[in-house]
Amino acid sequence: MASPSLNRNIPINPIDTPFSVFLWGGRVKFDRRRDIHQELSSNPIFSKTSVVLPSIARKDAWIRAAYQARELIRLKLERGWSHTHFREAIRMTDNMLPVQPQQVSVRHIMLTLADFVQGMSRSFSAKPLSDLSHDTRNEMCLFGHFDSSSFECFRIFMSNLDRQMSDEQKAIWIPKAERFEIFGSYAQTELGHGSNVRDLETTATFDKQTDEFVIDSPTLSSTKYWIGATGVWATHSIVVAKLLIDGKNHGNHLFLTQIRELDTQRLMPGVEIYELGPKAFQGMLGTDNGALTFHNVRVPRSQMLARNAQVLRDGTYIDPKNQKHSYGSMITVRAIMAEITGWDLLKAVAVCYHYTRYRKQFRKDKNQQIETTVIDYTSVKQRLIPLLAKGTALVLVGQNVTRGYDEYTANNLKTGDFSQLEDFHLQTVGAKVYSTEITSHGVETCRIACGGHGYHALSGFGRMYANTANALTYEGDNYVIGQQVPRAILKHYKNKTEGSLPSLSYLAKIRQGESSSPTIDSEIDWLKLEVQQWALEKRLANMVQAHIEDTAAGKDTSYTCHALTMAHSDFVYWRGFRDLLQPLQQEKPAFLDQITALFRVFSLSILHNPHHPSMAQALPLSYTQQRSLRAAHDAAVEELATNHLTGIIEAYGFTSYEMDSALARADRTPYEALFEEGAKSSEMSGDKMKHLFEMMVDTRQLWKRIEAAKAQKGDMQAKL
Repeated sequence: MASPSLNRNIPINPIDTPFSVFLWGGRVKFDRRRDIHQELSSNPIFSKTSVVLPSIARKDAWIRAAYQARELIRLKLERGWSHTHFREAIRMTDNMLPVQPQQVSVRHIMLTLADFVQGMSRSFSAKPLSDLSHDTRNEMCLFGHFDSSSFECFRIFMSNLDRQMSDEQKAIWIPKAERFEIFGSYAQTELGHGSNVRDLETTATFDKQTDEFVIDSPTLSSTKYWIGATGVWATHSIVVAKLLIDGKNHGNHLFLTQIRELDTQRLMPGVEIYELGPKAFQGMLGTDNGALTFHNVRVPRSQMLARNAQVLRDGTYIDPKNQKHSYGSMITVRAIMAEITGWDLLKAVAVCYHYTRYRKQFRKDKNQQIETTVIDYTSVKQRLIPLLAKGTALVLVGQNVTRGYDEYTANNLKTGDFSQLEDFHLQTVGAKVYSTEITSHGVETCRIACGGHGYHALSGFGRMYANTANALTYEGDNYVIGQQVPRAILKHYKNKTEGSLPSLSYLAKIRQGESSSPTIDSEIDWLKLEVQQWALEKRLANMVQAHIEDTAAGKDTSYTCHALTMAHSDFVYWRGFRDLLQPLQQEKPAFLDQITALFRVFSLSILHNPHHPSMAQALPLSYTQQRSLRAAHDAAVEELATNHLTGIIEAYGFTSYEMDSALARADRTPYEALFEEGAKSSEMSGDKMKHLFEMMVDTRQLWKRIEAAKAQKGDMQAKL
């Protein structure tokens, strides 16, 4: 008998429609996804059904990932894949692979050693940086958390070789890395210092006698920690260490350090490495994060990355000449993160949709013949559909920010024009905080909406959550880096310079003071763009004013800054989504109604259900206005659910392979999958535990022996 799941519209391969191409970022991106899907889903090494990953040992999971990494390297070399193609293939494996720290599209990354040198141990003195904000100039102090995620730090190794090595160095090392003759990692974070890079303790002392740097970890807290792809995999690591020459500290520099022998993979003399062990929620099983300690390890002078700062043979230190390329790598990574986390959320939403559309529970009234489909309950729709809209906003606006920054780097950075750099920096800092907060909480919401079966490892939600929850802290703890946005708001508001940053343009309206509020008498009024903009700006204005007052009073605002950053990002994403929608309203594509419905739900959701209680308090609405806002929000959710939900899910078209969830298989129902792949296949089912049967039988008889012993003891005492 044919499985009922065959009618569930879960695709086996990506479906090509104009709406799908639009959502996936254009024809090039869609075709790349389709090609990668065909390659991986047909290759047994990348099978997601041949092994139940949660049930195998962590060591075996990493070994599996290592072989997958090897196969991807083979495919890249044989097929001539681009870096982007290779990176997207890694993503589709749904596994954090040890190869990830090595590969990057070097065109994207603009991080230079000059920023390290000038920002770590001494103040910025160069005039070209004077126009950049304090946080932009000192951003490298938050760079350490790249090390905790292979997917994020994989952009670092190749980018640093390309951007921070001299031409002579690049001629030697980049071909080796491109051919995977060496495996790379990036070692910055230490046990004692993550965000505070300025106070890293690892040292690199120049030995004039031997023309070498001596890399040393002087304390336990100086141990490099969380270093991706280092516990077992990497042969070389770009090590961040304080440069010491004749006792003078020249700040942090980068040193390409060999940590394992190429012929044997054994540790180099003086190098001590340990794999860190399990991560929270059993996440990132394919990543061998390492602890790395150096005991006077010698590195040739030629392996200090020397595109900018240099050390001559006699120990003379040459200051970097170019100090303008400020932290472009983090701008790029954060922009990509915002889009990627959006896809993670949308995948969770798709799994939840397919399952709740299949499952039936209860009857809404006694005359109903069959049980109600779970997704038809308001309690499910009100949780799921706003997440679909938010995920769409994260992806579409994230794509736009990335495109904008790519164009900027191509057209402006080479000419030395840095006028937009701070704005991109602020956009992406906010995007990182905003997207990871929404996604991590959203994935968990999807799991809960699937009820008890969502808790099964085969649902995939555990894996999704483990790989999104860590984004709250890697590449900067959200509560730490999020403070940069309020600081920038405060700075530009005081200096009246918000006109130089499009992302802060709303400050001009705040400065103008109270303006007449629009008429809001009914739920229809909340559908007007001018009303939505007024509400978002009004909320921001009140929160900015409160922040100014708290700062002036000397209060610690490190907690309240988070809500302000989220409110700022609400407005930035709302405006970005609105700007994407406007040309579509002129072009009138067939999917205009679906995109409009998504925008409407997103807009009303961020107003009706703010991320923090203080955000609701900052928008003074009458009781009637609050009721009309809720009515508008609920109506928008219901309209999308009734008329557009299925079409949107089908346009995203996550395949059974991509979702990798027993709740969303193309060839079987959730119940069949959970029973066959879970219960019947469990390593503890049937006679697999029979070696313990005798013990369990004996345990049930313990009470008899204990009672008999007690009785015997009582008889003996009675006789005495």
